[in-house]
Amino acid sequence: MKNNYPDAVMTEKRDRIIFDALMQISRYIDENYEEEGYLPSESKMSRMFGVSSGTIRSVLAMIAENNFITSYPRRGHYVVPRRYRIMKVGLVLGTGKESPFIHNSEIVSSLIYHLRLSRIHCQIIQSSQPEKLILRAAAHGVRALVWLDPPLEIMPYINDDEQMSNFPQLVVSNSSRRTLTAENGINYIVTNPKPHIEKRIRFLRDRGHRMIVSMDSKSHWDNLNIDTDDIYFLEFDAFNLEERLEKLISNPLFSSLMVTGPTMIREKVFKALNKLPEDRQPELLVPSDELLGYFRHQYSNLKIIAMTEFHGEKLGQLAAEELSGYILDKKPIQSHEVSVHQLKILTDADYVSKVK
Repeated sequence: MKNNYPDAVMTEKRDRIIFDALMQISRYIDENYEEEGYLPSESKMSRMFGVSSGTIRSVLAMIAENNFITSYPRRGHYVVPRRYRIMKVGLVLGTGKESPFIHNSEIVSSLIYHLRLSRIHCQIIQSSQPEKLILRAAAHGVRALVWLDPPLEIMPYINDDEQMSNFPQLVVSNSSRRTLTAENGINYIVTNPKPHIEKRIRFLRDRGHRMIVSMDSKSHWDNLNIDTDDIYFLEFDAFNLEERLEKLISNPLFSSLMVTGPTMIREKVFKALNKLPEDRQPELLVPSDELLGYFRHQYSNLKIIAMTEFHGEKLGQLAAEELSGYILDKKPIQSHEVSVHQLKILTDADYVSKVK
């Protein structure tokens, strides 16, 4: 009978079969071969796992690439001692498409470094089709999968119930993905901005400011352990930012601003503030990035008194500890919210002034 399935459907079905067989055989090796020994014959494994001999051979070839087994003609497939097996963690950057831009290199480098301390390697997982990322990860023989800063459109693929069985996944993000991941049963390591927000507020209040202006998202300010009655929000994604900024400048109480948001938005704000006379310049808390020096030079009237430093290596280290604990000691992966921002006070006399 002629096969009427479209090629894409047939390919997806075969991928599904290979993925399931790969998961089953990998688990079988983990549970039954603490050290070395021969696997059952291909025909016996075909019956054990309910797949064809061709599928068994494809799966064993994948496993051999990761140095878990060695194949000997007419003798079979030999599981190598655990100390020789290559342990890998898969890493999906952003959407997982080709040629990713590593914009959080501190997290990635820390993750790789601390995993290597436990003799665990990192494997970048890529696919132009997001639904195949987990299949690609399984084909590479990774023991867990890390999603670094996944965009919202990727979240449904992370929560693919059919592919998640016995394949732990971890979302690591500089932005809060806690709600999205927790509701879907995904472990996460994300930033907790609240301690840093509270520290910035106290710092500005100690300097005598009566009205504190923030460009943060209001959602980051929920349930703070500090009074926020004197906070004014100038959210950077507001459609009337210029109009609101102009109105803010005319307020006699305006003397401090916590700057956040995309680089182009920040420069718009700096450009407007730089036109103010020296006695009207507000004190600014800004993010630390590669353009900070340019901004300070280009807009020399600004009073930048402190900057926020991002320490992404904390996220990478904690993720590595959770993953190595799972892979080496079979500990369940735990979720964490981490404070990774520090306030650095600038002491350069050209940029620091006291509130009068």
